Amino acid sequence: MDTSDGGRRRLLMAGAELPNEPVVKPLRTTLVLVAVYMILVVAYIWTSGILAARASGSVEELRRLETIKEIAFVVVSSAALFLLSWQLLSRISRQEMVLLEQRDALVTAERRAVAGVFASSVAHDINNILMLLRYDVAELLQAQELNPEHKIITEQLGPAVEDLAVMSKRLAAAGQKSIPGEFIEVDLVALAQHVVEFAKTHAKLRHCSIEVTGDHSLSILANPTIMRLMLLNLLINAGDATGGQGQIQINVHQANNSALIEVHDNGPGVPERERENLFTPYYTSKQAEGGVGLGLISVRVYAEAHAGTVGICDSHLGGACFNIRLPVRHEKARRI
Repeated sequence: MDTSDGGRRRLLMAGAELPNEPVVKPLRTTLVLVAVYMILVVAYIWTSGILAARASGSVEELRRLETIKEIAFVVVSSAALFLLSWQLLSRISRQEMVLLEQRDALVTAERRAVAGVFASSVAHDINNILMLLRYDVAELLQAQELNPEHKIITEQLGPAVEDLAVMSKRLAAAGQKSIPGEFIEVDLVALAQHVVEFAKTHAKLRHCSIEVTGDHSLSILANPTIMRLMLLNLLINAGDATGGQGQIQINVHQANNSALIEVHDNGPGVPERERENLFTPYYTSKQAEGGVGLGLISVRVYAEAHAGTVGICDSHLGGACFNIRLPVRHEKARRI
């Protein structure tokens, strides 16, 4: 497998899972470095002491050689420390660059997904309205009470409705092209764990306690890219609600014929009068912080793209619980 930085970026853009294990294990790496350092220092002191004693002809000569030996030790160890620090910091810097590029790729994917799913959702709703309009126009054309002038106007409505239908199909096609990934079998618990590992460095989640529980055998047919974006939005929302230092729990289980994904937090909760407004475009309770009110509406659209629903209730942790209900059998899901 390609483990280079470029390979990791290509895996992310393709929607593939990145390794959950860290490349560098801090404790093991530190113990190895300290052990190597101790061995080298002991070997140097022992060997150089023997050589200095053999080479010196007097106490003064031995003292001079010991001074040279100590200076050489400081110079060599400093150079080694410089090289080691440079290598480690360079590696950390490269990993940080990869992480930033991954976040940029995720933001780009989310924008594309939001635009695509919204376009598909709007096209779907337009088609529903057009079906009613076709029926109404047909009824009007068959009516006997219409005067000639009104009948001409009604006849003009037919082609206009068909033109709108063509535009709706184009909108749906453009939306589908904007959505990364495709529907595949997705292990929901594994996907949630992957999102949590990725999201832990976010400023609003860095100091939160996040736990994933649930049925590890539960999987559905879903688009993993937008599923990850949906969970990431809910995690960030929970982190924001808890002030970046709270408790968050993701629970995945099956309820009847549905997969239920619950995101709990111990924040202040959401009053019942505001719950429905949270899913209204551009509604936000965080105007002072620069919120634009699209995060939760995108969650609803993502869920609807999977023939699912999103709801809010009180959490056993004391805050809010955002629950996503998705059908386990997905044959009737609207293909985006």
